[in-house]
Amino acid sequence: MKQFLVVLLFVLAHGVVAQTLTRVNEEGGYWRASPTQSNGVLFIFIPGGLVPPEAYAFIAEGLAKKGITTVIPEEPLGIAFFDYTKGERIKLALEARGEKFRKIVYGGHSLGGAMAGLLTAFGARVDGLILMAAFPAADCSARSIPTLSIAAELDGLVSVSRLQESLNVLPKGAQLEVISGGVHAFFGRYGVQARDGTPTVPREEFEAKLMAILEKFFLQFG
Repeated sequence: MKQFLVVLLFVLAHGVVAQTLTRVNEEGGYWRASPTQSNGVLFIFIPGGLVPPEAYAFIAEGLAKKGITTVIPEEPLGIAFFDYTKGERIKLALEARGEKFRKIVYGGHSLGGAMAGLLTAFGARVDGLILMAAFPAADCSARSIPTLSIAAELDGLVSVSRLQESLNVLPKGAQLEVISGGVHAFFGRYGVQARDGTPTVPREEFEAKLMAILEKFFLQFG
């Protein structure tokens, strides 16, 4: 009873207890972070090219504290383009095992975001779309879903102006959020990115702003 009260007090103070990001040896391998009590939202996050899924643990674990389940596919050779539907297959496998999700949100960083956009354009069940330093690989403007594009101000690979232009091929009402002082590699913890810009803010500050933006976006899904 005492242990239960300790856990309850922690939840009341900090939100839903979350698991750390762990690898699942199914569907070719993927990583997952789940809350102890799901709110029924599944976030399928596609990693950037050659970036290991674990680099996005801080995102998945942060969202798990808000009741959101996140899965991050391991892509062939680290390139999502070679199997961009893998996230969809993982979702179907989870549902086949009896897991139920009210809302499915796709997202990704860089190349992963482009592939998330491709799935959205091709009619996958998607209730929301999040692109981080990414523009879709196909026109998604025919879809009617909440969409968020997040840019890093000093990104040396994908400029803010390029992401502003991409709003034309995203679902109507897509919002662009720009995080000041950040760079392309700040969306994941994988080190320095070639040809990237030079940040003017600490990584910790960027990550805090990123998580605040994500959490606000997910509020609309309950």
